Amino acid sequence: MNTVTAHNEERHFGLSSFALKCIALTTMIIDHCASTFGVFLKYDTYLLLRSIGRLAFPIYCFLLVEGFFHTKDVRKYARNLLVFAFVSEIPFDLGLSLTWFDFAFSHQNVFFTLFLGLVAIYFYDLLRAQKMWYLGLIMVFIIDMLSIELNTDYNSNGIVLIFLFYLLRNESKIAMAAIVGLFLLTWNPINNYAVFALFPILLYNGRRGRLSLKYMFYAAYPVHLMIIGLIAVYYLKL
Repeated sequence: MNTVTAHNEERHFGLSSFALKCIALTTMIIDHCASTFGVFLKYDTYLLLRSIGRLAFPIYCFLLVEGFFHTKDVRKYARNLLVFAFVSEIPFDLGLSLTWFDFAFSHQNVFFTLFLGLVAIYFYDLLRAQKMWYLGLIMVFIIDMLSIELNTDYNSNGIVLIFLFYLLRNESKIAMAAIVGLFLLTWNPINNYAVFALFPILLYNGRRGRLSLKYMFYAAYPVHLMIIGLIAVYYLKL
């Protein structure tokens, strides 16, 4: 059982997790399109679209932590992330690197980061419940280093961000926004725009929203990357 109690009281106003997923998915697609087709864009337009895309990852990290506390089966949750991590690898390479497969394994897709982040907070939560939080921190550090070694998308920054959302879940929203915002502002200049993701996150109302489309958000990642990659490779000859 997760040891940190829920703090998000359900409200009728605000954004549900479904709404947050829609925002994250939309901004992610904008970001990936700009990344792949940036050669056809004016620099200011490219920069604007990439800046909009910075909102996606913090929202996904926040929702991962919320999912951890709400899921009935953490192992199944982790399994789903890992399965889609492998499924997404070819679309990821094609959509962003325009190659069918990166045999050097130089850059792994974001599902691997989310999977490792989930594993990190799972073990920390487990060890914390047994009064061994220091071993939990060691485990988080090891997983953080693994993300760097594997060069997963956002790697160490992603693991730290997920862990921050986990640690601050029971704090006031102002405290959470202040600490997470400070962390986000330490990223490189274009990633600084990720701080704006805190605005929709702060509007989270604790509700799930539409549940029937749960796996659509998993599948949307490899599908849109595959479409982008195929258009670039076969139609635009990039």
